[in-house]
Amino acid sequence: MFEAKRDFRGRFIKGSMAYWKGKRFSKEYRSKLSLVHKKLQRVGKNIPPPRFGATPWNKGLSGFMAGEKNGNYKNGLSAEIQLPRKSTKYKNWRKAVFERDHYTCRKCYKKGGYLQAHHIKEWADYPKLRYMVSNGQTLCLRCHKEKTRRYMGLTKKDFKVEEKREFPKSIICTSWDDGGKLDLRIADLLKKYGLGGTFYITLDYIGKDSYMIWDDIKALDSKGFKIGSHTVSHPMDLKACYDEQLHLEIQNSKDMIEVALGHKIESFSYPRGRMDARVRAKVIEAGYLEARGTGKPGVTVVDDKFYLPGTIHIFQRQEYGELSIVEFAKKTINKVKAEGGYCNIWGHSNEIEKNNLWAVLEEVLKYAKR
Repeated sequence: MFEAKRDFRGRFIKGSMAYWKGKRFSKEYRSKLSLVHKKLQRVGKNIPPPRFGATPWNKGLSGFMAGEKNGNYKNGLSAEIQLPRKSTKYKNWRKAVFERDHYTCRKCYKKGGYLQAHHIKEWADYPKLRYMVSNGQTLCLRCHKEKTRRYMGLTKKDFKVEEKREFPKSIICTSWDDGGKLDLRIADLLKKYGLGGTFYITLDYIGKDSYMIWDDIKALDSKGFKIGSHTVSHPMDLKACYDEQLHLEIQNSKDMIEVALGHKIESFSYPRGRMDARVRAKVIEAGYLEARGTGKPGVTVVDDKFYLPGTIHIFQRQEYGELSIVEFAKKTINKVKAEGGYCNIWGHSNEIEKNNLWAVLEEVLKYAKR
């Protein structure tokens, strides 16, 4: 028979025989052991239970966060309230909330991991809203703990005040690529409707026909609009560039714009939205704080601040289906304002002029400000 062996920490080594294996304690010994446990329990000692289960350490103790003394007490309805959470209907609701939010926390925008489907209107107080997808939001474990902790100990009156104060976080911004001469007209429209914008400049286009000169770019900068880099030469695909060219397109373009404007710039736009991990790493190394791609229209969740989505393109995209640009824009803006999220209205001024979309652009901007 094997003997019990222990390691240097006193723990039994796997495969060795425990000293109590096959040994049967007497009735008197078991009685004394029980009395010791009960005595420890009465003074509130948390003794570790044996491996195969034991009486809980707080068994028999009264008044320890139990019943009405607990902040979450619901007049004895806990079992009734919790039962529906095990139903298929609840599981389907939870899955629908996750899919709507693309499995991304609505507060910190962390994607994946351990997620919670949080009820905006409290589960216990609003039974009719329990399975409405619009009453749910995806939160990561940390954000969910912070949110629920904030309401602990509050009365219903306090809860409603807090509830009224909190609104979905929505971001509506605009960005414009290439540095066309008619970006000045877009800037006038943005000022008219009180919207901000980022103008991404391609350095090789400056001064060419239908493109801005440095004085125009500096004028936009002085009016409070952001200036960003759209590379030096607007290559077809940054992924295909050698490291030296990638440095020129990303780092040198930033340096030259900063020298011309006299201050740092923080934003970059990928030509045609094409990038990979290597390009992204170079953008971060250059000192940018964010970068915008293109991607599929209608994306309202930010998964990566170095690939911000182009939510509404002022161009009749195939993805819009039978909807016009204005109809698609209004639908997307309504969603962002109601549920929170990110919406970037973007395009090219030369493209807008070519397709005669100025009236469309103004209607979209006017609706975004509404």
